[in-house]
Amino acid sequence: MIKGVDPEGRYNMAPFTWERGAEGTRKLLIDGLFVRLEGSMYDEEEEEWVPAGLFELKPTACTFDLKADNVDIRTSAYGRRDTPGTVIMCGSETPRDRYRCGNPPRPEP
Repeated sequence: MIKGVDPEGRYNMAPFTWERGAEGTRKLLIDGLFVRLEGSMYDEEEEEWVPAGLFELKPTACTFDLKADNVDIRTSAYGRRDTPGTVIMCGSETPRDRYRCGNPPRPEP
């Protein structure tokens, strides 16, 4: 479970963040994820607050592959994805700020 809890809704990074690199591949397979992240995230390069997204993937010379099922995700934006690769959420490659499929984990009350 990933849940943003800042009272002002301001964050320094996205749940999936990759800041720099000149080579490399990250492959993630997720079966069960709950995310609530609404608010804004600081973009260091633009020096401004932008809608908080699921991704902040910056290296253009690396590869990021993600396949996730059984998820319940809600963020303020999809996020930044400069890193090439394939992201499949709930069987779809369509970028969105909300995903729900299968039997995702539920947060404790």
